[in-house]
Amino acid sequence: MRTDSRKSRRLVVCALTLTTLLGMGGCASTTNFANSITGYSGQAKGYKEALDSGVTANVEHEINSMEGKCQSPDKILYLSERGRLRSLIGDKAGSTADYLVASDTFENERMKAVISASDTLFAASSLASNDLAIPYEGYAFEKVMLHNMQAINYILASNYDFARIELNRADVEQSYQLDKHAKIAAEAEAKSKDKKIDLNSFDSYLTDKTSQDVFGTGSVKNSFQNAFTFFLRGCMFEDSGEYDKALIEYKKALEIFPANNTIAESAMRTANLNDDARQQQQLTDTYGTSLVGNPCPDGSGRLVIVFEKGFIASRSTFRVPFIWDNAILQLVLPYYDTKGYAQPAFLETSVADKSCQTQTICNLEAMAVQSLKEEYPSILLRQALRMIAKYQMQKEASKQSAGIGLLMKVANIVTDRADDRNWLTLPEVVQVGEIFLPAGDNTVTCRYIGLSCDVDVDIKAGQTHYLIVTQLSQKLLVQGSDIVEAPAGAPVQEPADATSTL
Repeated sequence: MRTDSRKSRRLVVCALTLTTLLGMGGCASTTNFANSITGYSGQAKGYKEALDSGVTANVEHEINSMEGKCQSPDKILYLSERGRLRSLIGDKAGSTADYLVASDTFENERMKAVISASDTLFAASSLASNDLAIPYEGYAFEKVMLHNMQAINYILASNYDFARIELNRADVEQSYQLDKHAKIAAEAEAKSKDKKIDLNSFDSYLTDKTSQDVFGTGSVKNSFQNAFTFFLRGCMFEDSGEYDKALIEYKKALEIFPANNTIAESAMRTANLNDDARQQQQLTDTYGTSLVGNPCPDGSGRLVIVFEKGFIASRSTFRVPFIWDNAILQLVLPYYDTKGYAQPAFLETSVADKSCQTQTICNLEAMAVQSLKEEYPSILLRQALRMIAKYQMQKEASKQSAGIGLLMKVANIVTDRADDRNWLTLPEVVQVGEIFLPAGDNTVTCRYIGLSCDVDVDIKAGQTHYLIVTQLSQKLLVQGSDIVEAPAGAPVQEPADATSTL
């Protein structure tokens, strides 16, 4: 009798301790309790609203609120968000510093990865609570975009050498991620077989949640390759007269987004400049004789327009039934709700009698969906192992005490949360366009669905210039290194006691 009493007390202590740990597990790695209550998207909503408000002070408030979080195990996520916020209010130095630390952090973590991917992804901490216990490492498309965004910072500072370095790093990252995710998928499959968990049984539930039909055919090749990287690399090579290398990069971008006329024209132009008859014929066979590829006219310069539309969507949550030991368990999984998705309109850019329309080159929302689809084998396996462990503990506890069993059930429900962390201030899509303008000051008009903005750009003959246009709610934010005078809606530095606007 005394032995049974001691055993019962141990079970009570064990259950209470486990309940506490489970309740804390989902937020311990993020250093803030908010993630375990509202999820990460609840925090990111504040970042987006601050940007949409157009008030610099609101954005600065959000930036200041991230200081402690940028020291947490999820620092890559918060540094990326803060770098983006700083960039959009004109703090390029602060943005560059944040992006640099973020990229250095995940590269340092990569160098320390002497254990297998499965040992990391299926660690005890993540299996005890939820995926929020895993320090945020960033998704493949985010890491590539981190380098792209850093390259834009350097482009806006006219530091083209550093911009090329960042684009080279983005290219290397794409190759690395392709290899890494193949290994993780293989390890997840092997571990699922070892644990006798059939991941294929979930396919019917996941098909609808990962469909990309809404984005259009060819919107994304995979989550690793980004046509925007290749296009910018092509621009850099073309501007330095390395037409053969520029053509290679433009062709890579066309493999991902073949319907983008700006890329196609750039490819034909560099094929002409390189006098590459074979490539000229291949491009003509694909796009027809309407593809001309005229060079920049004498006495003119090239203006490349980069249009960033809106924000990437937050994740939602759904449940999938999972049968184990004749019991129906529920797996909580993240997904992107794309039912309300609409194809983005284009930005029209005009100067006097010349005009161009941007076209999508990078659909980050589609890449996010694809990235999650590629992660599902690991996510499903962790969830299944986690729910089996929780169910077994709950079942064992119920044998000793109905009260303890109920307590365990409540703990399982409280800590049952899908990982909704994502870099959510990234744009929904990135579009590009180009126009050749005469040297000197040119007034460029940008229009997007009722929004318009004029900006004066100093064009230099034979050079490529960049205009970065970001759509934030009901305003267009325009940035460029060659802007003569900041337009209404561009970043301005106001006195500390003033209420400034973006």
